[in-house]
Amino acid sequence: MGASPLAGLTVGELLDRTAARFPENPALIVRHQNKRYTYREFLREVERAARGLLRLGIQKGERVGIWSTNYTEWW
Repeated sequence: MGASPLAGLTVGELLDRTAARFPENPALIVRHQNKRYTYREFLREVERAARGLLRLGIQKGERVGIWSTNYTEWW
């Protein structure tokens, strides 16, 4: 168990906070696809995916499961 208490944030809130604080730092690197994202770029992609889910009719609070492999599209 770590010495720091839990942040009490959702994953989305933590990403927003990190992207605001470190926008140009690397967030995701997938070597076999030759892709790199800064936190700013990664946040933009996450928001784009979220808008797509909303357009599909997924409501806030619903759960979505995915089968993910090591590709940037699943992150």
